[in-house]
Amino acid sequence: TGEVVGAAFGFASILIKVLTDLKPDCYAISFDKKGPTFRHEMFKDYKAQRPPMPDELVSQLGRVRQIVDAFNMPVYEQSGFEADDVLGTLATRAAAEGMEVIIASGDADSMQLVSPDIRILYPGPAGSFSNTSLYDEAAVRAKYGLGPEHVADYKALMGDPSDNIPGVPGIGPKTAQKLIEEYGGIEDIYKNLDKISPPGLQKKLADNAEVARQSKILTTIVCDLPLDFSIQECRSEHYNRQKVVDLFRELEFFRLIHRLPGGENPGGGMTDMFNTPQKVETRYIVANGQNLDSIVKRFTETKELALAVSGTSEEAIDARLTALAISPAEGEAYFISAEFIGSASGGQMFVSEGHPGLIALLTNKNITKTAHNAKYLMNLLASAGQEIQGLDFDTMLSAHLLGEKNLGIKDLVFEHFGVEIADVENILTQNGKKKSFSASELSEAAQLVADYTFRLKGLFAAQLAEINLIDLFVNVEMPLVPILLGMERSCIMLDTDLLKGMAEKVGGQIF
Repeated sequence: TGEVVGAAFGFASILIKVLTDLKPDCYAISFDKKGPTFRHEMFKDYKAQRPPMPDELVSQLGRVRQIVDAFNMPVYEQSGFEADDVLGTLATRAAAEGMEVIIASGDADSMQLVSPDIRILYPGPAGSFSNTSLYDEAAVRAKYGLGPEHVADYKALMGDPSDNIPGVPGIGPKTAQKLIEEYGGIEDIYKNLDKISPPGLQKKLADNAEVARQSKILTTIVCDLPLDFSIQECRSEHYNRQKVVDLFRELEFFRLIHRLPGGENPGGGMTDMFNTPQKVETRYIVANGQNLDSIVKRFTETKELALAVSGTSEEAIDARLTALAISPAEGEAYFISAEFIGSASGGQMFVSEGHPGLIALLTNKNITKTAHNAKYLMNLLASAGQEIQGLDFDTMLSAHLLGEKNLGIKDLVFEHFGVEIADVENILTQNGKKKSFSASELSEAAQLVADYTFRLKGLFAAQLAEINLIDLFVNVEMPLVPILLGMERSCIMLDTDLLKGMAEKVGGQIF
């Protein structure tokens, strides 16, 4: 549609991450209302240095509100006050009712709200919520050298350029910290003004007493607003996943749909919206002459397999197959090393006793197969003289359709399962800085890729169906894979004379 929604997408992504990480029983949000606050009325230059919000961000505020509404998240606002004041009030009242409270905020002023029952989820460098820190009282002391109860005093003394709060001229972080450690808050400092040295510091404080006291009011978050607040209204069980999915489809936020909590029950309110999946135990086995028959039998007992291959080069057309891994279920994978694989020149891929069973397996179209980068796998098998049938799912291709930013198996596994699987792609294509890789490295890499390709298939297939792209994937994208492979292996003849004439003609028109 051409609508600019980048900021709304970023907001939705952060919201999902915060909810997924914290798994709250209750949630609420606050926005700044239009118009001046009591702080502007007290100090006309409050935040005066800030430029107006860019038009492209203003236009997305409505979409942000829609996202919040889709999550059934209550919004609390108060004219004349900032969102921080509303959050401070909500947090204080929820804590008083015996709840553990976490405030997700990128405003360092919120550190003053930290207490035994209130913590702050604060973003990392550049305001990134992909790397957050959870601040309790000890963390605030480590950051400022003083407790949360004196954060407002600290900022009042040295000023806050981000809000254009002046503070006392000439007082920096170290001096402010020392004064607070020795005397306490602003009022206690001024009660002991005659004890403060050196004389120059005492004079700065005396000359700016009104400024310091005003700055303290400006930096202090109000925590007693008369809000109509209900814990029951904030229950996360009011979340309706389908309502969010419908909006994300409209906005084309397809990449975020799979991250939404509550996938097991997308309909109504969910008490289990933040259920953590059970960990799948792994069973990885290396094939040998003694167990190969039983492994092949295991494969024939299933209707679905995921395959991973190792080749001699990253360039598929030049690569030769060196190993194969097969997964018949989540957490289960089998590695078949090069010693069981024959030369393509012999026209037969598997040469050891019992290997005809593997050939039959690969050509059995009734056993569906999945691969990550199916064209690379098909090319390696073709170079080894081996046909494959039933290969109907490519996790790399499906990731592309789903709008994934990174298509490598390593990145996808980390993104969706939080598992670091080393440099598997370089190991399997012999493309790393090392000239060779050990047998154990190769075996582990291949089995990991086969296992997680199996897991990704289930995840991505459901997502494609959810956003109505499964027909496109099955009937258009996957059938193109063998066609493209055939073109690459057979090559394409070009009429160089015709192309040269076209280049001269177009070049003449341009120049």
